[in-house]
Amino acid sequence: MSHRSNRRIAFTTLGCKVNQSDTDEWMRGFRDRGYAVVDFDDAADAYIVNTCTVTHVADRKSRKLLRQARRANPAGLVVATGCYAAVVPADLTRMLEVDLVVAGSEKDRLVDLVHRALEGDDEQPFETVPEIRSAIVDGEPHDVAGRTRAFVKIGDGCNKMCAFCIVPYARGRERSLPMATVLGKVRVMVGAGFHEVVLTAVHMGTYGRDLDGGASLRSLIETMLATTGVRRLRLSSIEPEDFDRGLLGLWPDSRLCRHFHLALDSGCDATLQRMRRRYTTGEYADLVSAIRRAIPDVAITTDVMVGFPGETEAEFAESYAFVEQMGFSGVHVFPYSPRARTLAARMPNQVHPDARRDRAAAMLALGQESAARFRAQFIGREADVLFESPGRSPTNPPDDRSGSPVWEGLTDNYLRVSVPSGRPLANQLAHVRIVASHPSGVRGELGTTASHQLRRGEDRPMTTCIFCRIASGEIPANVVYRDDLATAFRDVNPQAPVHVLVVPNAHVPSIAGLGDDDRQLLGHLIGVANEIARREGISTTGYRLTVNHGPDAGQTVAHLHLHVLGGRRLGWPPG
Repeated sequence: MSHRSNRRIAFTTLGCKVNQSDTDEWMRGFRDRGYAVVDFDDAADAYIVNTCTVTHVADRKSRKLLRQARRANPAGLVVATGCYAAVVPADLTRMLEVDLVVAGSEKDRLVDLVHRALEGDDEQPFETVPEIRSAIVDGEPHDVAGRTRAFVKIGDGCNKMCAFCIVPYARGRERSLPMATVLGKVRVMVGAGFHEVVLTAVHMGTYGRDLDGGASLRSLIETMLATTGVRRLRLSSIEPEDFDRGLLGLWPDSRLCRHFHLALDSGCDATLQRMRRRYTTGEYADLVSAIRRAIPDVAITTDVMVGFPGETEAEFAESYAFVEQMGFSGVHVFPYSPRARTLAARMPNQVHPDARRDRAAAMLALGQESAARFRAQFIGREADVLFESPGRSPTNPPDDRSGSPVWEGLTDNYLRVSVPSGRPLANQLAHVRIVASHPSGVRGELGTTASHQLRRGEDRPMTTCIFCRIASGEIPANVVYRDDLATAFRDVNPQAPVHVLVVPNAHVPSIAGLGDDDRQLLGHLIGVANEIARREGISTTGYRLTVNHGPDAGQTVAHLHLHVLGGRRLGWPPG
């Protein structure tokens, strides 16, 4: 329930996609209370810094942003939360710029704590790290202004205790969000207009192991594809040792993004052993090969650490050679940073900071070369791009020939594409021809259709097909759902209390006319139908989903369409 307020609140987030998911949840909580969420650079009554502590650089950035918030409004409320706040809350409490530290299990009360502080309640900062409960912030997802990809957290915490990592101290033990909760989040995101959902967790591959009923990442994805209208589904990082190769059998569904982030950390087995990582370079290489065999043009990105304690020049050279061999599409390089309370911080043979810096520069250059080779193979090819916003990068100025803004977006395999366009492209999935590469991505030209699934609609019989005419808006109908692929409208049927027809906007005369590339279209139609059943309140009381097409089904309309009939049990596949 929303409450009236004239308060303004600003957020900034450091670190991983799990942190971003937490921020998204809090934003919704404040909006529900009537707050206006503004940019971090704008004037606000409260500034919330969601911190990271994975390296000393992240610590420094967190402190810098907290000081920046105080300068922006000396009278405002400055709040520190996130992993840095969880690990060293007392250090942040001592900062003169910080008013409130929200750490550990108190994060799920952040909205209430900040609201009370702004209203004048005497809420003391949290100066110790309480035991992190198994609860996960689970407010409903929401439309986050300015973004087109929705981050949905499915789990949190870590049990692995790698030698260098502070995350288990910051986020506690592993725990999974119930599948029904995750699916509910995704449905809300889809209903809010997001075309891409990114699933996040500290350890994606272990999802469900702590839940009853045999839940797993694979069963979650299968259910999500079958019962939601998600257009694109992307996974964040998966630990190599937790990767279920059975997942690869799902990727013929083109709604799944062809991108995996597999943390490597080192390409040297001796270093991996000291890091307490649970795989070898041979096992890692075998997994990468299996993924590439199963999914053409897949992007595989990674993290690489250099200068871990005891890393010799020979071990670094071995790691460098392995990264070169893998041919990653992107490499995040970071020098080892000692973290208090970790095993690595107490190890002998700490590498000199100058050597760490030099090795990081060499590995970064290798990663950039590898990424450039990956991008180059797509020049002259076509792809669907989900556009986000006009590019602001110095490498991506307005188009010199047209003067048009240059819009940026992502392909499913994580190519950042820039396209000049005089019309807005935000949150649009558009077909693009890739024409050139540049240091941070590729350049493209807009195609003539919004998506390859609609091309067959160029010759659809607009004058003869009544469903084509309804989908185009030529014939009025009680439309209950519409996007660029599908239209759903209410019909009258004495056989059921609810009767909605779901049709593709392009003329598809039958299932027999669907090729391998149209699986996404059929899956999308099914997802829309299931979403309508949920909205109508018949997804649990029972409904029937049937497919009719062509004269062989006794239909007078030769246009593929799905019936959502209330009061009937689900029947799929048809016949």
